[in-house]
Amino acid sequence: MFVKILISVLVIIFSLQSLSNADNIEEFELEGMSIGDSLLDFMSKSSIDSDKEALYPNKKFLTVFYEFKSDQYDDIQIDILSNDPKYLIHGVEAKKYFPDNIKGCLSRQKEVSKSVIELTGQKFQEASRPHRGDETGKSIVYFNSWYFDDGSTLQVYCTDWSVEKGHHDELKVSTASKDLFDFILNDAYKK
Repeated sequence: MFVKILISVLVIIFSLQSLSNADNIEEFELEGMSIGDSLLDFMSKSSIDSDKEALYPNKKFLTVFYEFKSDQYDDIQIDILSNDPKYLIHGVEAKKYFPDNIKGCLSRQKEVSKSVIELTGQKFQEASRPHRGDETGKSIVYFNSWYFDDGSTLQVYCTDWSVEKGHHDELKVSTASKDLFDFILNDAYKK
């Protein structure tokens, strides 16, 4: 088990190496995808159209779940503008699930964040708050965030979901364009 965890951590660390030379978020890749790429380079139009869904009450951005095989992540989400015929990527989010194990998630978050600091030379901003998707206020998100000059972000965060929500605790490594980040902060939960 320890060897499997160590290998997973090393894979996550090595996947972040492209950030060390990045001047902005568009140069950072998760599973080969970067902000500004067309999702059509990775999936067919029919696959995208049949899989996209609105995760927020405001439907300006839609999310597509990218199917792939990886030991590193359990799930990849890609965010696109709902009316963009070019399907340009505004966000990539890689998830690793930690069923009923927020301590394991926070430990992995610390390791990944340390690696990002070593690669970028930049410290993160740390925060936590109730998850806006849980009206009970019992689900908590623990953020480590890096902000770039162009308004884009990189975040490594854990979500400790409440029992009532029925989700697995999860680690996310997430990139977001300025437009997507502003949307999530200000408009995502408005109808």
